[in-house]
Amino acid sequence: MNWYTMKEKILSYNQRTIIGKTVKLIPFTETHLRNPNYLSWLHDYEVIKYLNLPAYVKKPVSFEEVKNYVRSIIANESTFFYAVETLDNQFIGTFKIGHIDWHAKNVNLGIMIGDKNYWGKGIGKELFSIAIEFCFSELEMHKVYGGCMGPNISMRTVFLSLGFKEEGCFRERDFFENKFSDHFHYGLLRQEYLKQKQ
Repeated sequence: MNWYTMKEKILSYNQRTIIGKTVKLIPFTETHLRNPNYLSWLHDYEVIKYLNLPAYVKKPVSFEEVKNYVRSIIANESTFFYAVETLDNQFIGTFKIGHIDWHAKNVNLGIMIGDKNYWGKGIGKELFSIAIEFCFSELEMHKVYGGCMGPNISMRTVFLSLGFKEEGCFRERDFFENKFSDHFHYGLLRQEYLKQKQ
């Protein structure tokens, strides 16, 4: 596949909507950026505390900083940035399929559910499930991976419940709520995923 064909393919992937049973991933737009809920989530300690963004915790991030970040990530051909919406189009969070290595065929997944009304309802697991299917079936990835801070028990549970293997524990790598904490890394191979589906 030549460079131009690959570029067109990437653009088509990046414009795809991924639909689940209760939520969907749609390309993040200027409308999502300017939704006041988005910035308010990034100012809410409970929402961002596990994102490992100490600068956001120390000082409320400005709209300009968020705008610059979002525009840079949207322009990055190795990252797909999505808005998480309910099936009735309510914006509740963001999802990132990022650091795509088109050569080695591996990709990192990340999530933020900003609307607390949707916490504890299995939304995270559903989003990861549909993203994993997209990565293996559409993007033809060999591996999906992700990580989280040790205190983020719910995220660790999601990874393990979806068949990810714990690949490493970076001991006391993070500094969280005035103490050092471990950081866990998880991975799922294509063949492991296909075996689970059978």
